Amino acid sequence: MITSWIMIDFAMELPATYYGLYVLGLGATETILGAIGLAQFLALASTQFPGGHLADKYGRKWLISTMTSA
Repeated sequence: MITSWIMIDFAMELPATYYGLYVLGLGATETILGAIGLAQFLALASTQFPGGHLADKYGRKWLISTMTSA
């Protein structure tokens, strides 16, 4: 499980380094880049409540192992 988490985290962080410059290079403005960041934050935040409910219902160990391997 740790190995898969390391791979997932590494793969997610690689494009994040230059994502803003890439979007600006495509012609977006700083306002659009901020709106994309806000949408990303809201999408992540919207998963917190269902995730907490599932963790309370089934247990954190089950949830982490199931969702990491899925």
